[in-house]
Amino acid sequence: MPFQTELQDLVKQVNPELNFYSSLMNVNRDSIKPIFLYHVPKTGGLSFQTAIEWARLNLITALKLKGIDNPLPLVARTANPNELKNLNHNFFYLLSTHLPYGSHFLPKTSDFELMCIFRDPIDRISSAFSYQCMRQNIIPTQENFIKFFRNPENINRFCKQLHPNAINEEVEDSKAVIKNLDENFSTVVTLDTLHDAIEYYLSLFNLPNVLQKERTEH
Repeated sequence: MPFQTELQDLVKQVNPELNFYSSLMNVNRDSIKPIFLYHVPKTGGLSFQTAIEWARLNLITALKLKGIDNPLPLVARTANPNELKNLNHNFFYLLSTHLPYGSHFLPKTSDFELMCIFRDPIDRISSAFSYQCMRQNIIPTQENFIKFFRNPENINRFCKQLHPNAINEEVEDSKAVIKNLDENFSTVVTLDTLHDAIEYYLSLFNLPNVLQKERTEH
């Protein structure tokens, strides 16, 4: 897509903090399932969710200007299993959660495409540490980072959240996680391919282009 690449480059020249996500028309919209994003903290999940949500809001605005007031699928996130169990709405583009694998079976409708985003573990935990320091007004010292790094809650987050039996117990088995990803997830991306993933799903859902400020905290 040379034109889209040139446009993205132009946007970066104007403002390096902006990202342009292009969307192409999808002619098979009826065959698309909603996304259930297993969002491991500090992997870029919020950037993905925000892009889809902005596109949805932009489309709602454009349709209203044409006098069209049709409801669109929702974009939502939750950290509460009871909220998932009690969802009465089955019309989604995206559901995102930090909850463990298996939570996508909790809603009354469980026909989702599963997705997750991976990030280099050192980069991820460094980002998580910086975020905690900011939220708690803590000075980011080497000693504080070592304590954070060694906290059992911060170790092997990918394995603990994405293990096939994660909803029942904490298990640190990377081979089982890889097998689960291979067999049950439709989309597995990294930060390096997140831009492409956003454009893919904007196109898939027939959502408009998005111009979005780049997030420094994921």
